[in-house]
Amino acid sequence: MQNFLTAGLLWASNNHGWDTWTTPTFDAGAYRAMECFAEFTGDFAEALLKSSADATDPVYLVHDYQLVAVPERLREQRPDAPVLLFVHIPWPSPDYWRVLPKPMRAGLLEGMLPATTIGFFADRWCRNFLDCVSDLLPDAEVDRERGTVRHRGRVTRVRTMPLGYSPLTIAGARPGCRRASPNGRATPRWWCTAGGPTRSRTPSAPCGRSRWRCVPTSACAAPGCWCG
Repeated sequence: MQNFLTAGLLWASNNHGWDTWTTPTFDAGAYRAMECFAEFTGDFAEALLKSSADATDPVYLVHDYQLVAVPERLREQRPDAPVLLFVHIPWPSPDYWRVLPKPMRAGLLEGMLPATTIGFFADRWCRNFLDCVSDLLPDAEVDRERGTVRHRGRVTRVRTMPLGYSPLTIAGARPGCRRASPNGRATPRWWCTAGGPTRSRTPSAPCGRSRWRCVPTSACAAPGCWCG
């Protein structure tokens, strides 16, 4: 069911995979898949929260479209933690996103907006996302010039990022990217999770070592960093 929703529905909706005349069809199975997707999302968020339970100021990097609803679950338990959500596939226009049933299209947007920052590869995908939020969430305030969304008391930045993350930052190689602890070691603060391989359209699962990892790395305290 979860595979059907992420690989069959979300992948197609974001990559304009439907002709909209004959596909898709949303039946009882599609709504059941949405329920399973919520359970799947909860499993990921629970694993992240458990792994970072001892951290006073964790930072979360959530990568891949299968995990777009994870920020909302993290925010419920960690209201002040920086959360970066990076979506590495295209984002469609509001007209195409409207092909999805209302509970699905609105629910996914609401699951993303609790992130501190949402990143896409291209400017046009950021614009499409902001247009979707403006069109489909009446209670959201979209500032296209600043690239921000104010929703339910929080402000989310929407940014173009040619890469989903900086390898130098994660490796702690850039000056100012390692936070020293009293013993001189870097303080584990980042918890990263990524989805499954897009090429095979195989979504991630919280079970299976090859598909799921929760990786603590070094925090970035550099000026202007998304997590600062």
